[in-house]
Amino acid sequence: MKAGIIFITTLAISFLSLTIFAQERTVQGTVLGINGALEQASIIDLNSNTKILSNASGKFSLTIPLAPTHLKFTYKKMQKVVLVSEFDKDITVTLVPNDKKLYKEVCERQEIRLCDIYIDHYPEGKYTNQVSELKEKLFFIEAYNIAASQFTDTALQNYLLLYPQGIYRQKALDAIEIAAWQKARFNHTANSYQEYLNQYPDGKAAKLAKEKLAEFK
Repeated sequence: MKAGIIFITTLAISFLSLTIFAQERTVQGTVLGINGALEQASIIDLNSNTKILSNASGKFSLTIPLAPTHLKFTYKKMQKVVLVSEFDKDITVTLVPNDKKLYKEVCERQEIRLCDIYIDHYPEGKYTNQVSELKEKLFFIEAYNIAASQFTDTALQNYLLLYPQGIYRQKALDAIEIAAWQKARFNHTANSYQEYLNQYPDGKAAKLAKEKLAEFK
């Protein structure tokens, strides 16, 4: 009796599994590389060996079993196997070069975005520490450039508050002093020149400020 129940249960499970695999669904997605969408990337259903290629926008649409399915994505020498669950309807897959090649790209292009891609895909990579340091450096540069482009005392002072040890600290300080001197010259009053000297008694324009101030006496 017990053996019969086990047999029936096993048969039911097998039937259910076959039913699930017999059902199909459509999964859509996008294949990306480090520069954006990848055209002609290969997508293979490892269960059925069905193969399709991504379009010019990196998009694809593939009919697969309802059950969890492994898809293999390949583009040139890059590849990745992804397990698509029964709940996935739209997926995005990013293919990246190997550790060494991606690090070379990061160093040559100096982009925060590429640093993030490297760290995401190679958290324990050979060059992870170097990439993290480069990202911090690039972040300081970007923050300074934003502040400098606004060229206001407030923007540059905010940069110094946020990044007191930033690699552009001295440039920010110089820019603030230049702005103070330009303000003094624009107002061209005894008070404006005195205000500059109060802030920068040994500043780059201190001698000139004293000469201008003397003209008002």
